[in-house]
Amino acid sequence: MKHYLLILNLLFFVSCTSSNQKINFSEMTAIPIQGERLEEDIISTTEAVFFIADSCFIVSDTNNPEAIITVLDERTGKRLNTISSRGSGPGEFQYPEILGKSPDNDTLYIANIPNRINLFVKKGRGNYEFAQEMKIYLKTKGEFPMDFHRMDNGYYVMTTLSGGKDFFILLDKDCREVKRFGLHPVKGMTAEACDFIVFQGRTASYGNSFYFATFKFGYIARYDISDTGETNLVWEQYLSEPQVSVSEANIQIKGKTNLSGFHGLAANKDYLFATYSGIYYSAFIDQKDPDACTPQTLVVFKPDGQIVGKYSFSNRSTRICLSEDNSKLYLWNTLPEVGIERYNVKDILNAK
Repeated sequence: MKHYLLILNLLFFVSCTSSNQKINFSEMTAIPIQGERLEEDIISTTEAVFFIADSCFIVSDTNNPEAIITVLDERTGKRLNTISSRGSGPGEFQYPEILGKSPDNDTLYIANIPNRINLFVKKGRGNYEFAQEMKIYLKTKGEFPMDFHRMDNGYYVMTTLSGGKDFFILLDKDCREVKRFGLHPVKGMTAEACDFIVFQGRTASYGNSFYFATFKFGYIARYDISDTGETNLVWEQYLSEPQVSVSEANIQIKGKTNLSGFHGLAANKDYLFATYSGIYYSAFIDQKDPDACTPQTLVVFKPDGQIVGKYSFSNRSTRICLSEDNSKLYLWNTLPEVGIERYNVKDILNAK
C-alpha cells in the first residue's frame, strides 16, 4: 500500500512539474479562427485606436484631418457622432490617446499628448461633451509621453520616450507625478538617462491591473497598482527575446534576427488578449511593404501570465478591444482594407 501511495505521489509531482514548465511559444501550433466584418465601411486609417463605451466604438484617428475622434455603432460600425476636432482650443486635440472610461460610461478620459488630459461627459448614447481639461505635472520637464492608461482607482500610468532607468511614470488623480517604476525590458543599458524609443508599446488594464507589451519585440508584463500608489510587478515574459545591440543609453534593433512584437491588448478579469507579430522586424524593408510585420496571430493569456492559446486569423490586424459584456472580441483590420472584425470569445477559447 505504501508503495502504491508513493507511486501516486510521484506521478502527481511529475504532472505538476510538467504543467509549470515554460511553454516554447514558437513551437505552439496556431489554431485558425474566423470572424465577421462589420457591415459599414470604416473611413479611417491603419493607425486608429479604438475601444467600446456604451455599446459604441470610440475611435481615435490622428491622421483624420476633420473628425479626430469618431463614434461608431458597435453592431454595424455605422458612424453616429464625432467628439472634438483638431486644434489647440479647450477640448480639442493635436495627438489624442484614449485612456479609458468611468465604470458607468458617463465619462471618457482622453489624453492630448504631450501634457493634457481631457474629460468628456455623456449627454446621450454616442454623444459626449467636453467637460474639463487637466494638465499633466511631471518632475522632469521636456519629456514626451507615448502611452497612457487609467486605473479604476484613479491613478494613471504613462510611458516616456526618454528618462532615467525607470520606464513607467505613475500619476495621481490630479495628474501629478507620484513616482517612476519598472526597469526597462532590455538589460545592459547603464546610463542614467536612457533612450526609450525602442521600448514603445501597447497598454491595457482591468481594474487596477496594468498590462504592457512592447511593439518592437515580444516582451509583455503585468503590474498591479494599489489604492495607495504601490506598484507591484506580478509577472513578465518574452514570447521572443529581443535581438539588439546595447550601448549605455541606447539599443539598436537587429532587424534580420529580431521578431516584431505586440500591436494590441485587451483585458478582462479572466483573460488578456494580444495581437502578436512574430515576424522579422526587417520584413517591411525587405518586402518594401509597411504592413509586412502587421499581426495575423492572437495570443490569449490568463491573468497570471499562463498562455491559454495561440490563434491565427486571415486579415492583418493591429488594435483590439472587448465588448462590455466580454462576449465579443473586435480586431482592427488594416489589410486587405481598413475595417472592424467581430469574433465570439467562446468560439476563440473553444477552437481546436
